Amino acid sequence: MDKIHEIGTIINNEFYEPIYDNAIKSLEPFILMDSTNKINSFNNWKKAIKSDKKFLYKRSEKLVQDILSTPEGFNTHKTPDEISIPFKISWDKSKNSEEYEIWVSQNFLYPDSSTLKFKTKNNFYWIDTLPLGNYYWKVIAKNDFSYNVGFNSKNKFNLKKGTALVKTINKNTTLTKKNSPYRINGKLSITDSANIIIEKGVTILMGEDSEIHCKSNFTANGTKTNPITIIPIEADKSFHSINFYNCDISLNNLEIREGLINCKNSNFKIENSNITVKNRKMEFGEKRPSIIWAWYGKVIIDNVCITGNSKGEGININYSDSEITNSEFYNTPDAIELINVNNGKITNNIVMYSPDDAIDLNDCYNIDVSNNYLINNLDKGISIGTDWGNKFVSLKPGFNGKSSNINVLNNYIVGNNIGICIKDSSVVSTSKNIISYNKTGIKGYRKNKNYNQGGSIKSQQDEISNNINNIEFDKYSKKTFNNIKNTSSVIKFRDNFIFTSLIEFSTTEKSIFLANKSEINLQLKGLTIVDNKNETLFVFNDSHNIEPNGKICITNSNLFLITNYFYDKNLKNSNLDKIYLKDKTNKLFQLKNEKAFK
Repeated sequence: MDKIHEIGTIINNEFYEPIYDNAIKSLEPFILMDSTNKINSFNNWKKAIKSDKKFLYKRSEKLVQDILSTPEGFNTHKTPDEISIPFKISWDKSKNSEEYEIWVSQNFLYPDSSTLKFKTKNNFYWIDTLPLGNYYWKVIAKNDFSYNVGFNSKNKFNLKKGTALVKTINKNTTLTKKNSPYRINGKLSITDSANIIIEKGVTILMGEDSEIHCKSNFTANGTKTNPITIIPIEADKSFHSINFYNCDISLNNLEIREGLINCKNSNFKIENSNITVKNRKMEFGEKRPSIIWAWYGKVIIDNVCITGNSKGEGININYSDSEITNSEFYNTPDAIELINVNNGKITNNIVMYSPDDAIDLNDCYNIDVSNNYLINNLDKGISIGTDWGNKFVSLKPGFNGKSSNINVLNNYIVGNNIGICIKDSSVVSTSKNIISYNKTGIKGYRKNKNYNQGGSIKSQQDEISNNINNIEFDKYSKKTFNNIKNTSSVIKFRDNFIFTSLIEFSTTEKSIFLANKSEINLQLKGLTIVDNKNETLFVFNDSHNIEPNGKICITNSNLFLITNYFYDKNLKNSNLDKIYLKDKTNKLFQLKNEKAFK
């Protein structure tokens, strides 16, 4: 808007009046001689010029008014790929809109002859009759002045007959792709005599606040190309939960949206799946439900991506042998929390943007925490202690009141409030962790005054650098640090971190190859590759990044058969044994030479 106003102060009457005057003077002797211009009198010609000038008068102000009067852009909510009648199409509200029009067609070009159109003043519309088949849909926001089409205009769904599940299942049942999608409204009970199998590609549509209560074995094995989907019928709503009791659960390749999983006295395994919570309410007074909650049994979570809405908690596991591996957690408070767990492994996970802790261990024993990336979390990267405030836990027999035999190895802990925190008689061994750019690197303290001791740590070869306070221990805590590395291997650019120790390179005369050996995307903007004489080889910009476990090639020849390469005709002879990344402060970071990598 400001730019339009600025242009309007330049292109005003003083700007265009002389242009018109010169044009009129030059054209007037010839205007009636031209038989192709459809001008039959000087008066009509001058009236047209006057109309042009009137159009230009305060044009910038009118443009701003036009923009402000047009319905603003808005998002549509993706419908399930498979759906059954009735279903709801919904979208975000558009400012300045007076009415919405929904177009539904089996042709993505929306021809008038076959496009159904529905009007509403709400930001949703229920469709209760429509022939079966594949459809596209879009939403148009309108007012008397103009209109705007919501993102995206090529939404689609497959309308099928589907199957409504009964309130109780008391015999062995297989949910098949043929009879999908299945609908659940209210509470579905699965008795202990009914084993459940769900085929790949099945969709389960959950009514608002609906629940599944399962007391029998439950197997849902999708595939990467045909996952099993459990989502709300209404895209802008949520369902309550899936609850398991005294059973074995095996979930593979699932897409779960807007609902929680609870397990009690069960063996729970979930792999290769995504769980997203955006709309569901995750705070009820002081209670914060977890996206996955487990109580006794065994829990295995592998290659699962959990994305929260910054409320509630991520996974909360109690009294269960636990393995959380190769998974990702975003915007989930206390993303990985273990309570009274006696055997656990937390390995090769990514936790970013938790509004609380990334990993929280309370009253745990024999836990290995290794090779995790804990980045930009609001409180602690790893919190190790106990939780006396949780009476549901602390009053239960077997509560030890501390965590011990906790081994923390080779983690990347950056950008948090506190990197590692140990408290209240808890004992931790750490080794080869990178702990950088936190407010406090490692902290040990006594939180509960009923304790005689704070936290205890034995640190070996940890890199602790560039924190505001690297190490902070109170008088009640014990610390042993051996071979601390103060030289940083982390480059910070705003909220982005690059672990240079995890970048390997090789070179030829024409090319530089870089490999990302980490599990996170490395954005290289603002960095420069230099040789051992500090001469510039290549400068990275916004488009340069290396995907997790990916590689790029920088070359001065056109390698059309190679993906992920960047062409620079000025790249010098780069067949070198040593190269460095240089940050904006001109600090150099030597990369690992891996001649076998190409």
